[in-house]
Amino acid sequence: MIAAITAVASVKNGAIFHPEFFLSKLVLVLYLLGTFAVVCSWGHALEALRIRDCTVLPRNRETTEYLIDVDEETAERHIYQCYSDTLEKLKFEIDEKSRKLNLAYEDIVFSAWCLGLAAVVFIFMEMTK
Repeated sequence: MIAAITAVASVKNGAIFHPEFFLSKLVLVLYLLGTFAVVCSWGHALEALRIRDCTVLPRNRETTEYLIDVDEETAERHIYQCYSDTLEKLKFEIDEKSRKLNLAYEDIVFSAWCLGLAAVVFIFMEMTK
């Protein structure tokens, strides 16, 4: 996408940045929308990749000693509760990351459409000159 943005911008020494007619203004608007969408997509993707404080299973000495000291049934119940509590909390965090990745994908698709339309209109303008 970055290559497409650069290619569209550099055609005829940046002709799209000097619109004279309606179609050339349309190309500029489509180009700017596409570029903005790429930036938004990048931001959403980076936000999804960001690692924050995550919920983790208890992993300290106290928990280990507790599991050794109690009977087998109590230990199994404690482990089950730890896993279910942790997974319940992680579900929200995973859903949030998935939402941001979905936004990044939608942004990149929107950008591709805008840049593709800008290229088609620009080619049409060049062919009709």
